[in-house]
Parts: sequence; structure tokens; C-alpha cells
Amino acid sequence: MVRIISVVSGKGGVGKTTITINLAATLAKYFRKRVLIVDTNFTTSHLGLSLGIFYPKSNLNKILRNEDIIENAIHNYFVGMDLLPLSLSIRDLEGVDISKLPHVLNSVREKYDYIFLDSAPGIGKEVIYSLNACNEVLYIATPFLASITDIIRVREVVKELNKNETGLIINMIRNKSYEMKLKEIETLTNLKILGTIPYDEKFLYSQHHKLAVIDLYPDSKLTKIFIEIASNLTNEKLSREKHFLIRFIMRIWPFK
Repeated sequence: MVRIISVVSGKGGVGKTTITINLAATLAKYFRKRVLIVDTNFTTSHLGLSLGIFYPKSNLNKILRNEDIIENAIHNYFVGMDLLPLSLSIRDLEGVDISKLPHVLNSVREKYDYIFLDSAPGIGKEVIYSLNACNEVLYIATPFLASITDIIRVREVVKELNKNETGLIINMIRNKSYEMKLKEIETLTNLKILGTIPYDEKFLYSQHHKLAVIDLYPDSKLTKIFIEIASNLTNEKLSREKHFLIRFIMRIWPFK
């Protein structure tokens, strides 16, 4: 059964889109899951842009306006990982009926193990539609009180919509004294922390190259972290032998 996960944050700039891309890529490459990532940040879409899709042949805007079929709007990143981008033009919001999103996702749900919805930050209208279309919610935050407080506010909406909570990922950790401790965050949010990700400029390089960081740096600590987070999400362990074999295959056949 497909897991449709809305990836949300209380505010922008916490790395939500970057984490969505890399978690999806990890599930596809290392756990051999069929994954679709969908941009549901309608007013400030970045998902396609992050992977080098500037002018897609079709997009979610057209699907929601009944101007095209979803098969034409889905783009393949590599084997097992697809993405459904939005238009970068604000003009293409005209005539879009976001309430049709659950119906659009239902039309392809049998093709995937995971569908990630890259939501807009905050708790506005776009986020509500993304939450209505999912059955699970994954929170992204940084280790600061303002970011964590915003997650608590988003949780109030999630509870009202009766959605399952997958957990929380803490991003951009620098291990500074002014950062909140993990135990403090867990106590305040009452959420399971699926993983922690350090601040690393490799993310900036990967964005420059329009690639997932796990693709550009397969032997890095970041890749190991995303494998661990994916393992926590799937409740599946990746053996050392399988990890080594996949890395070897990727070097001679990178699946791009």
C-alpha cells in the first residue's frame, strides 16, 4: 500500500525541499522503492528547479486545469524516482483547482510505494490541501525555538485533520551552544526524531549541480545519514553487503 507523506515545516528556509529530494532518492537507490515526489508549493515552487527542470513539458498546474494527463507531467530523475513539478510562472495559477489533488494522486497511487508532497511552509491554504491529500505527515525543522514552536502550531492543524505523524527531522545542526538539545525538542513537540542532519556545504554544491547530494557524494557522511533516516522510515535495514554492492553498481551505472 502506498504511503502518501506530506513534508511540512513551520517556516521556509529549513531545507524541506532538499530533504524531500534526498530522502526520496535514497529510498529509490538504496531501498529499491518506487517513489514519486510532488511539488505542492504552488506559489513558490522549487522542486523541479532543484533538479534542473526549468520548463517542464507538462506540470501539475495543467493537470489540475484538466489540460493534460498526469502521465505527461511526471518526469523521471533516475530508476525508481519520479517527480511531478509545478509551473514556475505565477500566471499558471489561474484556473488551478487544488482541491483535485487527492484525485490526481489516486490515479497513480498503484504505481508507487511512496509519494512525497513537498508542501509550502506554514499553515496556509496550500498546506491544508497538501495535508488533505496525504495519509502521513513528516515535519522538518531546525534546532531553534522559533522553528520548533512553528512545528507545534502546524501539529494543531494536523491533529484536526486526523493525519498520522511520521516523525520529525532536525536539519542544519552546527552543534552550537545556542541550539536546542534533541531531548528538549522531543519534550516540546512530543514527536519521534527520525534523524538529524548537520549543516554541510555539500548541499549547496548539489543544488548548483541540480543533483541529489546522495547522488553527487555517494560515499559521504550525508549519504549514510539519509540511509539511516530511510531505514527508520521503512523499518528496513540495509546490510553492509547490499550497501557495498549498490555503491559499486552506481559507480559503473549511475541510473541517471
